[in-house]
Amino acid sequence: MASARRLRLALALCGGDELVDDARTEASWYADLLHPWDGRGCEPDARVHAWLSILLARRTVAAGPLER
Repeated sequence: MASARRLRLALALCGGDELVDDARTEASWYADLLHPWDGRGCEPDARVHAWLSILLARRTVAAGPLER
């Protein structure tokens, strides 16, 4: 899975800061819904994966059919 930094850069290129902020908000909501975490200890891998999967999905949609 691509790093969060690369995904944020790809999103910014596709739709600017507004798209990045919107995608991050959605990713956080999705991670909170599926993998609640109380903030103690290391963040669970499943939560990180859920967050990254939303960023990747948003980047894929924003890029359009030729970039997939």
